[in-house]
Amino acid sequence: GLAMCYRWLSASCPTPPPASTCSAQSSHCAHGPCVILATGQSNQQGIAVDSTSVYWTNGTSPPATSLEFSGVYPGSVASVPRDGGTPVLLTLGAPAGAMAVDKSNIYWTDYGFWADGALENNVRALPITGGPDPIGYGYGWGACNTFGVALDRTGLYWASCATMLSVEVWKLSSPSDSPSQVGFALSLAGGDTVTASMAADGVNVYWAYGGSIYASSAAGGNTVTLASGQNATVAVATDGTNVYWANGDGSIVDLPVDGGTPSTLATGQ
Repeated sequence: GLAMCYRWLSASCPTPPPASTCSAQSSHCAHGPCVILATGQSNQQGIAVDSTSVYWTNGTSPPATSLEFSGVYPGSVASVPRDGGTPVLLTLGAPAGAMAVDKSNIYWTDYGFWADGALENNVRALPITGGPDPIGYGYGWGACNTFGVALDRTGLYWASCATMLSVEVWKLSSPSDSPSQVGFALSLAGGDTVTASMAADGVNVYWAYGGSIYASSAAGGNTVTLASGQNATVAVATDGTNVYWANGDGSIVDLPVDGGTPSTLATGQ
């Protein structure tokens, strides 16, 4: 499995160390050594951080588990303290994808089929301490999947396929409410046809699909295309001023949240 590396910065060395130096013994500038937080994981799909822990999803289960459940579960959610320690398996389930965390819960998407043939296209929620019975919110369409999850101060967002050529973005304002649709996009583009990542800032939710970057109001309404002609976008983030995304061709791009001309910040990543 992949190793996850925890790096830290200092005023005397404000840039992160090269990824190639990440090992248990390596150091870079004033950062000190990189710390490998977990090994032996399987097909990691999503990662989130709070003040105490790092959380991640595995697309398939690690070979050894500390929780016993009936049935066959090909995915899992785990955590480890930010400063290192023993990883904790929080729950098992269908293959797990994107994730987010707030002060009480972790949220993630699951997708695909369990061993018994049941289709799982949910957004799940679980206390950050873990447990066997995560809550499910919302479902994807037919044989299509649920991708992407984001949080802001107004609610929880996720994207799921409406058809094989379109995506809907949904919002849950509170657990007692019903989800409402806040975004939609249709794409005939090949290749980049899933919404693997999304971000929200309390005003809009930003997401990628079919080679384009979209913005939808957190309150619902028209979906705006911020950029098109992108390449297999795999990650989206925002700071409320700009939207940032990573493309499959190794480029990092940004754009003001109100639109404009995309700027390439880095290539060859």
